[in-house]
Amino acid sequence: MLQNLKIAAIFAILVAPLSAHSLEIASPIATIGSASTDGSPSASVFELSVQSSVLPTGLTTTTDFLVSLTLRPQAADLNKNASVYIIIVANNQFFKLEPDGSYAPWSGALETLTPFASDQMLANGVS
Repeated sequence: MLQNLKIAAIFAILVAPLSAHSLEIASPIATIGSASTDGSPSASVFELSVQSSVLPTGLTTTTDFLVSLTLRPQAADLNKNASVYIIIVANNQFFKLEPDGSYAPWSGALETLTPFASDQMLANGVS
């Protein structure tokens, strides 16, 4: 009996990290092309991913998940400093991401838009 408990305990210790790891599924859910403020073509893209214990098609309002956005700048913009602006639309209203991580209502007027982050060096795969 003691031998069986030792084997079960060793198995549980070995499998526990695998079980915890398997609960985190990272899935890309969208790749979005960017636009340039001067109207010129842009090869930069935004990649949106979700990480959770289920596939994106299984997410519900009670599922804990993490959404990440990765910017892949075009080659001409690598190593340049940039400001990052994040806007979301919810219930037909605009909200801007503030530097403290909170969202504030935004009227849509460009002169009132403030960056979430400033002076960010653009590199491949900036998250």
